[in-house]
Amino acid sequence: MTLLIATAGVFAAMSFLVLEHTRPRWSALSRRSRIAWLAGAVLAGWLLTWMIPLDPAPAPGKPFSVEISSLGTHSKASQGAEVWAKLVVDGRSVELGETDAGPTWITGHGYLITPINSPPDRIEWNGHYRRSVQLHLYTHPWSGKARVRWPGNERTFDLYSSVGGNVDLALAHGVTQTSTQFLLLPARTPLQYLVQACQATSLGLLILGGLALFSRWPLPTAAPNAVVNRSMTGEVLIAALPLIAVGSVLLVIFSPAILTTDSLGQWNQASTGRYSDAHPVMYAFYLWVIQRINGGPALAAWLQMAGMAMASGWLAVTVRRACNAPVWTSLAGGVLVAAYPLTALTSITLWKDVPYASSVTALTALVIGNLFLGVPDLRRFHNGLALAALAAACIGLRHNGPPVAAAAFLILLLRPGHRLHTVAYLVMAVALAWCVKGPLADAVGTERTSAAYMAYTHHLSAHLASGQRPESATDAAILDAIDKGADDWRYRCSVVNTTIFDTAYDIPTAVTHQDDLFRIWLRMALDRPDVELGHMLCASGMVWRYRTSDDGPLYLYAFGFTDKGEPGLQWVEPGLSGFVETSPFPSAAASIGRTMLDVRLARFWRPAPFLCALALLTVLAWRRTGDRRVLLIPALVLVHTMVLMVAIIAQDARYQLPIYIVLLAMGPALALSRRGEITSPAEAARRDSA
Repeated sequence: MTLLIATAGVFAAMSFLVLEHTRPRWSALSRRSRIAWLAGAVLAGWLLTWMIPLDPAPAPGKPFSVEISSLGTHSKASQGAEVWAKLVVDGRSVELGETDAGPTWITGHGYLITPINSPPDRIEWNGHYRRSVQLHLYTHPWSGKARVRWPGNERTFDLYSSVGGNVDLALAHGVTQTSTQFLLLPARTPLQYLVQACQATSLGLLILGGLALFSRWPLPTAAPNAVVNRSMTGEVLIAALPLIAVGSVLLVIFSPAILTTDSLGQWNQASTGRYSDAHPVMYAFYLWVIQRINGGPALAAWLQMAGMAMASGWLAVTVRRACNAPVWTSLAGGVLVAAYPLTALTSITLWKDVPYASSVTALTALVIGNLFLGVPDLRRFHNGLALAALAAACIGLRHNGPPVAAAAFLILLLRPGHRLHTVAYLVMAVALAWCVKGPLADAVGTERTSAAYMAYTHHLSAHLASGQRPESATDAAILDAIDKGADDWRYRCSVVNTTIFDTAYDIPTAVTHQDDLFRIWLRMALDRPDVELGHMLCASGMVWRYRTSDDGPLYLYAFGFTDKGEPGLQWVEPGLSGFVETSPFPSAAASIGRTMLDVRLARFWRPAPFLCALALLTVLAWRRTGDRRVLLIPALVLVHTMVLMVAIIAQDARYQLPIYIVLLAMGPALALSRRGEITSPAEAARRDSA
């Protein structure tokens, strides 16, 4: 407690010094404005205490001890004697350093592990808990036998399973149901909420002081009415060059490209002509075009990588000009996109998410350019056609694309003089997307499927796990026909796979009753909105939380390759298309891949810091420029994120690829934005003639 009080005192002193140093900035504001800024800053600080999250004050707990022993034996079917254990105390995973462990125990993927051929060994934890102690033993084909001892109990387990799963034990505090929802927000005592309020206030004051400080340093001044003489096309090419160079090198190292099961599935559709809309047919049609020109996956990957580079370069240049930032900031944005491993490596992975993210990025650049610079001019047909094509790509490539396209057109409608043109291009975009997904897909005999049942199932299983049941016997019979396994449908908020890929779940029956699933879920959600909100906060934790008690790659799929141990890195999944890895530098590929998969780096791939930084830099740019239109700059990716938070079914970083690209590309320009007006050559000519 003494340390806690001392820390609070240090934060209070820092807040006071920062605010005192920035007094000239905020003392000129009216009292109402000061109250609004202070309230907003404290609210932001309160959100950050959940997002980071900060550790609250400790509370007294009950003593407890548990011993886990790997017996060094296994069943005949098992290929090893591994034991994977995760001990969760009050919602937090116990680390290896907090235990008394034998020499063979290691950590990996958030678990305490004894390797495959280890001799018998034990690990013991002695500590205190307030709410619960839970143990999760991972089962897989290499698992052996383990013994667990805790006060008054001893059990032995054979952890072998032909497929991955968990044995969940509630060890303490009278818990009757185990919870594997590691992304849930932790419960807190009244004292901890009081500490959280103090943390929120301190963080809010620091944020407020930081905004005041950096909004006046470096000085946000610029020559008024400066004319941009440099060619925008040339500047975009310069900003795009870093990713093109880095991506080309990576493509050689990971030749022929990074190909997952999804990649090979769509490539095979294009080569056989048997299409399915389980993945967007628009991307399969792109691969078909590549194949018609006798191109392979390397060409497909290079073109989509170049498209991402051009889109991010266009955005970096547009925001640089809109915010009157120094010229070099556009190149800096391009360098950041190329230097960040997740964006660089994803750019050469044959995923639909790459052209989708590029479309969102380019659409953002187009909207910002039209809003701030009047370029591109939507009264010219080719510019309007580009707008419609980008919007159609967003609509056709991902389920959260239509709201993004709608937000783009809504912003463009705010600008007078082009509204009729904007409405016309909106109709054109919808027509283009419909033609590709409808008549064109039907013309090539596309198999119609739907993945909506997965989202419905994920939400519905949350209600079943809470103990809620359908009121109608007919509805209960439908659910029993879909899943004949556990009553909670093996619900895990972080991923839907534990439900739908279990043998107890009947996917064809779920697809047949998809409308019934939606209806039952909607009724349950209206009856228990608290369960619905809890599920969305838990499921979307990867999007907005910096870390969780389960922080690690188990619930953060960041890259399209896997470490296969001694054989090396695998970046081409075995599939129907028969592609093989042809890297001239396999050792470099293995080195890069294994470095990126290091569990200690997982926190650097989470999108939450990018989301927070984008919000803060946008507010900073608004204060530095004095232009409220700046607040619209991140609108499209924020809409993308909000829809994703509702519909997310797995903790996959590629779903947030637009956030990474947008923040990296325009971050330097937002941070160094300046007051003043930038005038394009065309606008300057019009003013001179007037």
